[in-house]
Amino acid sequence: MNLSVRNRIVIALSLVLAASIAAGIYATWAYARAASYAEQARTATERATLAALAGQQVTRFFSEASNLALGVARAQESAEQSADYGGVNGTDLAASRTIERLADAAGDDTLRSDWAELRMDVYHWINAEAEAGGAALRMRQREDGRFYASTTSNLEPSDAVAGLQGVELRRKVRERQDAYLDGELRAIARQADTVAASAVRAEAEAKEAARLGTLVLIGLSIIVAVSASVWLYRSIATPLARAREFASAVKGGDLGARLEQHQHDEIGELTMAVEEMKDSVVARIDTMREVAGVVLVLTEHLGESLVHAERVAADQAADPELVSDLADARKDSAALAGMVGQLLEA
Repeated sequence: MNLSVRNRIVIALSLVLAASIAAGIYATWAYARAASYAEQARTATERATLAALAGQQVTRFFSEASNLALGVARAQESAEQSADYGGVNGTDLAASRTIERLADAAGDDTLRSDWAELRMDVYHWINAEAEAGGAALRMRQREDGRFYASTTSNLEPSDAVAGLQGVELRRKVRERQDAYLDGELRAIARQADTVAASAVRAEAEAKEAARLGTLVLIGLSIIVAVSASVWLYRSIATPLARAREFASAVKGGDLGARLEQHQHDEIGELTMAVEEMKDSVVARIDTMREVAGVVLVLTEHLGESLVHAERVAADQAADPELVSDLADARKDSAALAGMVGQLLEA
């Protein structure tokens, strides 16, 4: 792969960065998933708590209503009846508020409508007992939906209790209350508890999966980083090591050494330049050897000529100084020939 050193570094850093980003994204997603389960558990626990509270308040409301119905059936004093009416209204208001919150949390409007019918039937039962006992006060509903004591009543009971009187009416209202408590409020509480427990388990599993997944991705990131570093090191250090060995061989006199390179990057250009430099030096040395060979031949011829001239001068009794100069020139020529010979042998 013909990549420059710069591109190799960029690729290596990009791989490490991509692995790190992947690990971060996975960890964020996994822990967000665990957080969503935690939110589900919290919401379900809140619904279960509201359902339990609503059940307690509805039970208390029915208890207050039963006491009031018993009182008006006996035509007790109006002051005592008024106190009982206030107790019923107070528990009614508390239960209604809790059921409103529960209906919003559960997204179930049936809770509201069934509670409204149950309240209406309870107050209808109180009015029926008051009428049977000769009490003066009746329960009446205002436009805002709340109930209060009055001398007249405007209540319309549900079809479930319409036309019932006495014990049958009391039993039917009790059945409807039990059905509301067990069939709706406690069912919501049980379902919410189940959802909360399941969400808690799912949260724990999600956190464990997030932890293990994050560790795996971190390990993969380390592997990618190490692999990228090794790849980058080999792509740079290996050719440089070959170049160093080549330079050592040339330094040791092995001018026939070759530096093979298969990279087309900055390192490849460097090794190619070193190889070309060696070839240039070898070419210069070859040229110098050729010149030295010519010089050696000329020097040898010159030496032979000087020997001949020296003999001629000696035979003809030439000037001793000339003979001495010829002898010195012959020696210098021989010395030069020796130096050139050593150069050629090197």
